[in-house]
Amino acid sequence: MFGESESMDQGQVLAENYEPVIESEPIFFESASHTIARNEKDPCEDSVVCDPESGFFVVADGVGGEESGDVVSAFMTSTTKEQIKKARSQSKPLINREEREKMLREAVEKSLILLNREVSRDLSLQESGTTFSAFLLDAHEDGKIEASYLHVGDSRLYVYRSATQTLERIGRDDSFLQSFVDFGILSEETAKAIDQTEHKGRDVKDPVLASFDEFERAVLNKISVLSRSEEKILRQYLERIKQKYDALLKANSHVDSVAEVFFCQRNLVTNTIKPNESPEPQIGTVAVFEGDILLGITDGIGDVLTEERLKDKIVEGLRQGKTIEEIVQDIAKEAKTDTSERRKRGGDDIGIFGVRIKTKK
Repeated sequence: MFGESESMDQGQVLAENYEPVIESEPIFFESASHTIARNEKDPCEDSVVCDPESGFFVVADGVGGEESGDVVSAFMTSTTKEQIKKARSQSKPLINREEREKMLREAVEKSLILLNREVSRDLSLQESGTTFSAFLLDAHEDGKIEASYLHVGDSRLYVYRSATQTLERIGRDDSFLQSFVDFGILSEETAKAIDQTEHKGRDVKDPVLASFDEFERAVLNKISVLSRSEEKILRQYLERIKQKYDALLKANSHVDSVAEVFFCQRNLVTNTIKPNESPEPQIGTVAVFEGDILLGITDGIGDVLTEERLKDKIVEGLRQGKTIEEIVQDIAKEAKTDTSERRKRGGDDIGIFGVRIKTKK
């Protein structure tokens, strides 16, 4: 349907090297991407685009609409790439943080307008949507390198810091779990423990989650100080938790903690790019340095591999002298073959990109 779509077939790999023309210290992007469909029958709904020439890298996970999530994710990634290329051709060679963030936001907004036109011609797309997590890179005149980002949904962006061998998550999930942090019911520490647990939440200790009664009491106390619109949302969320809690109790006769319920529903998305809607993206900028690696992943990886395991895969790959292409493929393959309790029944589509920053010696 979309001639310029860059949706990839199962197991397709893209790897590119590019040296942009920058008058200050030259930088070198070594980039690669990989996608794997959950099975051979259905199209992969994850889409990845790497465009080193414009410094644009994005991963997206199509949601909803059953058979058209792949179309929407592919359309938004490829069309935004073209919008970025067009904007680059019309701008000055070096742009500052504010200009870069504006360029990224406007590229997505224009792509959404074009998507709405497609939906008006094909109504089967109207219930579909996509996550969208992107980096746009530039170098300053003084040689400093910055990566602006735009994030919607529960795909994830990371920066691996080579100097400290640490993995830094960029932005936060637009998710059911994160909503309870935003409402002030769960702490950031508890939410991360649920997200990163390898035991389906049974190992998460928080008095608020000790029983459903304790959790309900905490929610009702918070509702008393919320606006009517916020109260409505939180009551809906509480009912969802209760229904899932009762279902788990019926199936297992015992539930150790409400954390188990959150673990089962951690991938519920609360904000996506959808036709005829205005998403609320997270936009910002981070500094990157020689040897750093930018990573973008869909929940087919994030729901399976912990952040500690992601970091270890990068460290192991670098120690073995692997290219970014090999590291990206290793991460994708491990997520695909993982058999731990974190893996969803039936698996999920997988999408990932990696970008390594280098300066020429």
